[in-house]
Amino acid sequence: PVVALGCPLGASAGLQELASLCVEVLGERCIQRGLRLLHLSKLFMLFQFNDYGAWFSHSRWQTDMNQLAQASQGLNKLARSDVNGYAVAVAEPADFRNPSWNIGLVTYCNYNDSATPLTSLSRSNKGAYASKHGYTLLHVEEPYVTQAHPWMNKLIA
Repeated sequence: PVVALGCPLGASAGLQELASLCVEVLGERCIQRGLRLLHLSKLFMLFQFNDYGAWFSHSRWQTDMNQLAQASQGLNKLARSDVNGYAVAVAEPADFRNPSWNIGLVTYCNYNDSATPLTSLSRSNKGAYASKHGYTLLHVEEPYVTQAHPWMNKLIA
């Protein structure tokens, strides 16, 4: 199983399995978590799609984009029918302000500053949130891979 983490497609397959188990075991309490896991799985799957997309069906990790899309659509339908507004309240929310923990926000935002203030607004907004909660903020504004779609830079960040 550890070898799966060595490649994006293996990590994607692992996240899909985790999402499935989460919903299977915890039911409606895990719909949103399952959706987030599937979204992350999609990012990993698409990470090398341009290079290896045609070979996915030959991989040892039995997964494909249709399977991922169907799972996401199914959970999204369940989430939208949730009368609690897509979320289930927990008895006592966890307190993530433990000073011994080192929690950080990593984000990628790269817009043309002469056309829109979105980069500075994003930095300001996320900086205020991180400061309020005692988190470290890593707001990446320069692309790691200029030839790739921005989501790839977000994943790398």
